[in-house]
Amino acid sequence: MTVPTLAAPIGLAPVSRDDLGLSGTLRWGLVTGAVGLGLIVIQFLPFRSDEPIALGVILVFAAAGLLTYYARARRPAPPTERGGAA
Repeated sequence: MTVPTLAAPIGLAPVSRDDLGLSGTLRWGLVTGAVGLGLIVIQFLPFRSDEPIALGVILVFAAAGLLTYYARARRPAPPTERGGAA
């Protein structure tokens, strides 16, 4: 049995290599941006950067980036002019 055959009953369509590359880039772009934003926020908090709360802030922002990616990836693709998915 192949992977697409196993995925068919649960409604998953096969994904091309191009789609995997773009989604991976989107995922890591969002995570990197969120961690960068977390590092900026840490500079304005009244804590030293070597305290555990700094790591907690970075992890919270990284999790927010991954959750943003998850929410974006779950949305269906917009239809094209011919009526199919992009």
